[in-house]
Amino acid sequence: MIAVTPIIYFKILTNNGLKLTGLTKKIIYLSIVWLGYSASTLLWLDDLPRFMTEYIQLILLLLLTLALVNSINTLDDVKSTNFFLIFSGCLVSLKSFYESLSADYTEINYYAFISLVTCIAIPISYLNFRSTKSVLLAILFVSIGFLGIVANESRASTLLGVLLLVVRFFYLFDTRKGMKWIIVSVVLLIAPIGIFRYYNMNDENILKSVLDVERNYSNLERLALINQSIDTYKSNLLGVGYGSTNAVFMSAASYTELNYPHPHNSLAHIAVEIGTVGILIFVYLFYLCIKVILYLNKIKDNLTELNSLYKVSICIVMVLFLFSFLDDMFFNGMFNFYCMMFFAYIYSLSNINQKSAQHVA
Repeated sequence: MIAVTPIIYFKILTNNGLKLTGLTKKIIYLSIVWLGYSASTLLWLDDLPRFMTEYIQLILLLLLTLALVNSINTLDDVKSTNFFLIFSGCLVSLKSFYESLSADYTEINYYAFISLVTCIAIPISYLNFRSTKSVLLAILFVSIGFLGIVANESRASTLLGVLLLVVRFFYLFDTRKGMKWIIVSVVLLIAPIGIFRYYNMNDENILKSVLDVERNYSNLERLALINQSIDTYKSNLLGVGYGSTNAVFMSAASYTELNYPHPHNSLAHIAVEIGTVGILIFVYLFYLCIKVILYLNKIKDNLTELNSLYKVSICIVMVLFLFSFLDDMFFNGMFNFYCMMFFAYIYSLSNINQKSAQHVA
């Protein structure tokens, strides 16, 4: 039954009228390879219960990705989606900050990731320096986003949030710059610093600690996990089996002092589980993102809406790519869900064409 799942998956999609064109076709073929090869690891994996849980989750995530990709076709769809993402992201950030005031609050890393994408990456991509309303909204959303990040004490999201601001203002900058551009840039860049000082995170030098590989214990443990992943991959080029990372990294042979259920690195995770095929899948996920960015760059011209889509695609893909090396997007079910949702969002932008953008403009 499991072995023929990719065929069933393909038939269900085509029988329900899904057109196999463009990026959708590529995602379907990627899904079939991912599901098919993962199923083949049943021949040698040891953790069957974990496999069943992870495999069903993978099917649902890939179906969701295809559904989302085909649900955004116009600029109006994009606007509605952005509104939903920003609004829900602000709620998550404010909820996290409020609950973090309690002494027994447990940080949730993917909440910080959600805040990073929805409250920082998307709003700054649509920032128009010639609109006071746009400027004020950007400052508000970015501040709320960093509140959510700080509340969940995510060093990775903190670093990427600051990096996003730098990239947005010094690379993806608008053509006309003036005093307002300088003021807004300064305010947005120092906003996180003010929030950090007010909230007083446990690590006083959080940005520095992310890059400290000699004295920071967490970083040393993560490097040990990467070394274990490399050695495991070298000895199992076909992978140890889908859903088996927990068994590998929680074993007595672990390279770390503490036990971790995953390597805190998405590429390491998929390489350990499904080997070289997993590495190719990881690369292909981002290859499709780059294709979308190049497509948007080709059609954007001087249209404001398409320029904004081009910027938001770069910002979100940058977050997904860098975050994938700082944490494991394939282990936690909810984190995996949100990551695939943002991949689907990027892929869906390939449905937008210049004609519809001109119509809206």
